[in-house]
Amino acid sequence: MSPAAALMGLHAVLVGVIAVAACAACAAKLPPDPDRAPGLARELRLDSERRDFLHCARNDCSDWFRVYAPGPGRLELVVERADLSTQSTVELVLGDDRADRIEAVRLTDRGQLRVQVAAGYYFVLVRTAAPERLAYVLRVTFQARRAPPRTRRSNKDKERPPRIRVVEGQLVEAESRDGAVAAVLFRVASPELLRIGSRGRLLRGDEVVGEFEVTEIFAGGGVRAQVLGSVGSRIDAGTRVVVDVVAPSQ
Repeated sequence: MSPAAALMGLHAVLVGVIAVAACAACAAKLPPDPDRAPGLARELRLDSERRDFLHCARNDCSDWFRVYAPGPGRLELVVERADLSTQSTVELVLGDDRADRIEAVRLTDRGQLRVQVAAGYYFVLVRTAAPERLAYVLRVTFQARRAPPRTRRSNKDKERPPRIRVVEGQLVEAESRDGAVAAVLFRVASPELLRIGSRGRLLRGDEVVGEFEVTEIFAGGGVRAQVLGSVGSRIDAGTRVVVDVVAPSQ
């Protein structure tokens, strides 16, 4: 081999080495992926669409996002490849607030996740190991969980106020203290309807002359009641006794 040929061969080798070194230097100078980790995740809005791409040969193998669910409901994620010239695989991952995997799907054209979630933040990861540039569209929707329908109660089920009925009694005796009527004794036909504390009235014709409160109920229908306040008329056999009682439910 002539000296000239040897020199040309050496020059070619040197050019190749320099080119490889330059490419290696270029690769080393690639900037880090800005959303390569959960701590660098970008915010996603609900009911939104985001267009992005992965390019693993350019140090962009994964995109991290974060989305907030305002309450319990269904979170739906859809990823569609924008360019189907290759059959490269993309993975869509949903993680909890600590980025632990909840559910994932692999896709070559379109993938979807539907997950019931509680209120809180969730991480979304789109990644690939393919070297070529892969454009995609990410859609995020949320449907709040509906509250169970309130059952309407019918009129029969609604709480009704108690029905009051009047029980008439026969005056037996009036007890006086310091010249005033303090208590009355009377008899009723249905003592089981009365309760201690039942209120009643003393009537002269239709005029109320006094009020009382039942304090004792005796066997056989006898009742003793304490007079409330003063009595505005003489108490005798013509005085009517009426007691307000709660009517039994039907």
